[in-house]
Amino acid sequence: MRNSLHFIIASLAMTAASHGDTTFLTNNTASKILAPNEADAAALEGVGATDVTALTLSSDDGGGTLNLTTNLVTVNAGTPTLGMDGNSMGANNDKWGTNQIWTFTFDQTLSFDGFQLFDSNQIKDKMSISSTAWGGDTVTDGSNWVFTQAGGVGTITTGIVPAASTVYDFTGSGLSNVAAGTEITIAWVEGNGAVEMESFTVGSVGGGGTPNPAIQSFTSNVASATPGSSVTLNWSASNYDTLVIEPGSIDAAALSTNGSGSTSVTVNATTTYTLTASKDGNEATRNLEVTVTESVDNSSPSQVSLWTQWYRPVDQPVFSTTDGNNHDAVIFHEPTGSTYKYYLIVSHEPSNAFLWGTNTFSWNSADWTLIEGNYQINGQYEYDDGVKVGDTYYLFEAGKVLTYTGDLVNSSGNWTQAGTFPSGTCDDIGVFHEDGVFHIFGEYGNFPYGPDGTSLSHYTSTTGLGNWTLVDAKAVDPNPDGGNANGVGDATIIKVDGIYYLFCDLETQTNPYRVIAWSSTDINQPFTYLGIAFEPREGETDDWDNYRVQDADILYVPELKRFIMVCNMRDLDGNPGPNATRVIGTFYSKVTDGGFDAYLEGFPTLAGPDALVDADPDGDGATNGEEYAGGTLPDDSSSVPLHHFTSVEDSALDYPALVFDRIKVDPQATRTGETSNAGSLDTGAFSPAAGVEVLTGPSEIGAFFEKVTYRSTTPCGAADSQFLRVRTTIAPTP
Repeated sequence: MRNSLHFIIASLAMTAASHGDTTFLTNNTASKILAPNEADAAALEGVGATDVTALTLSSDDGGGTLNLTTNLVTVNAGTPTLGMDGNSMGANNDKWGTNQIWTFTFDQTLSFDGFQLFDSNQIKDKMSISSTAWGGDTVTDGSNWVFTQAGGVGTITTGIVPAASTVYDFTGSGLSNVAAGTEITIAWVEGNGAVEMESFTVGSVGGGGTPNPAIQSFTSNVASATPGSSVTLNWSASNYDTLVIEPGSIDAAALSTNGSGSTSVTVNATTTYTLTASKDGNEATRNLEVTVTESVDNSSPSQVSLWTQWYRPVDQPVFSTTDGNNHDAVIFHEPTGSTYKYYLIVSHEPSNAFLWGTNTFSWNSADWTLIEGNYQINGQYEYDDGVKVGDTYYLFEAGKVLTYTGDLVNSSGNWTQAGTFPSGTCDDIGVFHEDGVFHIFGEYGNFPYGPDGTSLSHYTSTTGLGNWTLVDAKAVDPNPDGGNANGVGDATIIKVDGIYYLFCDLETQTNPYRVIAWSSTDINQPFTYLGIAFEPREGETDDWDNYRVQDADILYVPELKRFIMVCNMRDLDGNPGPNATRVIGTFYSKVTDGGFDAYLEGFPTLAGPDALVDADPDGDGATNGEEYAGGTLPDDSSSVPLHHFTSVEDSALDYPALVFDRIKVDPQATRTGETSNAGSLDTGAFSPAAGVEVLTGPSEIGAFFEKVTYRSTTPCGAADSQFLRVRTTIAPTP
């Protein structure tokens, strides 16, 4: 197979919902975006408005404050631009009472030489307009300037005329331009009662001349990203000579067609990008923040790890939706000697937990037996993690170690508090037992935005009941550069093929829980960040996991030939379940040691011809068989088997070499280096004997894979050209 270079071009189309077709916006109790050519824009343009580009209008439901942001600053003389009726002060409130205000800003410089305030004749004598952009009574560009028709607050009368008792005209007042983003406030200032809030409008009067620069939109394809990832910035602007994005001094004008364009930037930390449109000394600016949600170790692998690839076996793999507060599940596999092969302890309330059992694993509680619905352990609200050593089960929670010996079928009410662990510096733990040593990883430090730690500490004990020794307070550190932007907790640990994998919750100030992956070849050394294992489907409002996914517990399931994780799921909007309901969800790993057929089960969207071993459904040049043997994803064109060309020095000579990944747990799948050193690309010219494997070692993909360095036996500089390739063979499953 030849080496290939793939360029990925992604685009994001965004549309805004259409609103009403009236000039005045009514019943606005949520933020709205008004895009060009929408019904509201057309209505405004129909009454003379020009440059109608964007509108965001929001209201609190109580009718106290409205916030208006708009790019619309140019209309024909005397024509209203944006307005609202009385209902805009709240869905059920068409009165304007004492101390209620309306605050708005424009998204570009606004000249108050062309500004009018239109109000109803019922409120014209009892309102004020103010802004921190204006000065005192005789100063036109300072702070705390207030205009009040009724007096008593400080007035300016020159150039401000209540025309026809309904329009306050600022034309000729001499007020200087007001910078974009400056707040302007209209307030009810007189009387203790409420008044009907009939329609009024704030507008800018067209004065002719060249239109000012304007920015209609400035967005990114993602709101948050991981360090080192690529983010696409998109924009639309008009009436500019220069269009620049900072930081980076990106010439957006050169990247634009008819004012619209995009570019990709690499983000390593939370960054605020500023788009500035300039013309004739006038500027329009708009800011856009791209949040980096996780800090990661600089040694993070460049290859995608299959241990960050998990999937839902069905759309809603939800376990037990009828019992309310299901969370913090602990799962055990008992191949022999127990009534059930699998046991699942599900936390509920301090009054009771749930104990489930089955002999055939399933994500569906209908396939399990509820052994005990009033399961009694120790009156705790939840249970962090558990492990079985010999015939004894250990559960850890809130500094207590609880034990039970025997078949879990008979364990209700028979658990004993046998020890303690240091929950003050190691809480919400994950436990792992190996070679007579208990290892616990738990929350350390104070994450200020939630009940998490700023790292995971690592303690060990030979008994699991006490005498704990601190190995490392930052064995898992999501904040390697310091600070407390990321919170972690609720770990679960496994060891596969000599590599330790740790999964834990991640929370930031703005993002709810998701589950992330770490690995280490030595459990007593710090873990390396791998990436996000799975996260809530925030845009899917009818799913159980549209708010958060957390508290995972991992297990290898032999009949599935893959790993599963059970975790909490919670939805945000009460659909499909009540808002307080939590359920247990199940995720399956895409990594498997069960052969090609089991591998394809991890990609349920591939079916029919796309699921054949020699198919290439993502069009990246690698067949499904090559993706399987090379540890990549057959449904993602950006995930391609590694083929890295290099050179290897041996006895002072350099030899052309090829580095590639290959699966090592499936004898039916082979990847072999081949060389043609006679200057020919003919199939028969290639031979594995014309080269030699000089190095094999751990792959960044993780367990079940190895990285191979294969070199030619002919040094560089030989008379004939040399070619190297990788041959992948997938034998039929016997």
